[in-house]
Amino acid sequence: MRSLSRSVPFALALLLGAIGQAHAENYVLTFDAVKVMPGERIVGFDIKIKAAYVSSMKRVPLGWHIEIDNQPSWNTQVTGGISIGAAALDKDALNHLFLVTTDKEMGALEVTGEIVTTSDFEHERHLALKSSDVHATLIPQNGNSK
Repeated sequence: MRSLSRSVPFALALLLGAIGQAHAENYVLTFDAVKVMPGERIVGFDIKIKAAYVSSMKRVPLGWHIEIDNQPSWNTQVTGGISIGAAALDKDALNHLFLVTTDKEMGALEVTGEIVTTSDFEHERHLALKSSDVHATLIPQNGNSK
């Protein structure tokens, strides 16, 4: 009887966790609509994600520092920047970098912020990032992206 009394809270926690995951969906983000000019490279970003959290990253680019603040309110902030000029990224390097998990009960996925670019490492351009600039591709439960 004693082992049963210890197992019930554990089983209940597993059940509640499974219920919470029933509404969860995973998406990979692409930034194709961001207007990076020819010759410019990405040197930083400040991305705010509403109704989701970053559940994984494909990789951390060499020469970058990246901070992910997954708040319990399902509001996430991701900031990053280069530590050396040679680490600057081309526009496509941000695509498929972030995997986010959403929950429909938390509202619609929203991505805003800014992307910082430069062509000469002396002058920067701060590009406003709107949800319409970001495409979220659903990752089916079996792991194959659409």
